[in-house]
Amino acid sequence: MLRDGIWPRFSEEEFSWLNGSEFYIAFPISSFCDIPIRAAKHHRAKYGDYAVAIHKNYAVQLNLTPVWYIVEDSFCAEDLRQRFPRKGRFTLQGAKHCDLFPFLPLMKVAVGTQPSRDKKAVGHEAMDFVEECEWRFVCRALSSEHWRQSYSRGFVVDSDHQKTLGMKIKLRPEMIAAVFAPTTQAVKDLRQTFPSLCSLIRRWSTH
Repeated sequence: MLRDGIWPRFSEEEFSWLNGSEFYIAFPISSFCDIPIRAAKHHRAKYGDYAVAIHKNYAVQLNLTPVWYIVEDSFCAEDLRQRFPRKGRFTLQGAKHCDLFPFLPLMKVAVGTQPSRDKKAVGHEAMDFVEECEWRFVCRALSSEHWRQSYSRGFVVDSDHQKTLGMKIKLRPEMIAAVFAPTTQAVKDLRQTFPSLCSLIRRWSTH
């Protein structure tokens, strides 16, 4: 990430609330979270012990946008269902002429499930996604013709990700507020690899 940039990859997102039955759309995105460092312990348990904090004033320059969380049974969700024309099942092809179509990658169900990130667990875990305070970079350089849909999970393959390999988000040093690592040795290794960021690289607080 620090050397090569942030790679927008295809993420399978649940849109069952829009379809009326199990349904997923995959877009090329990169996800960020807007949570205080002191509150990141639970987040680290799911996503890993390394983190890069970016100055928030660069969010616009990096084309980052807050996610729009949709409560499935709300009037807002119902209004969206009415605005997307469809006959029977929802399809990307049938929805592409709707004015709201470009905003689909910024919509996320407020409460849902995702594949468990616990290596010892099998299946899916319930998630209150609102707690993640997610912001997204949507890779607009790749047209929506490459978006994918499915009525079950597990349809994205490596060749999908390869389409955006040359479209990584490049972080300049002044954009970085801090880099966090899990151990003293990991901090030392990162400082040797990225000497220009030496003062920004630190170990997570144990408090």
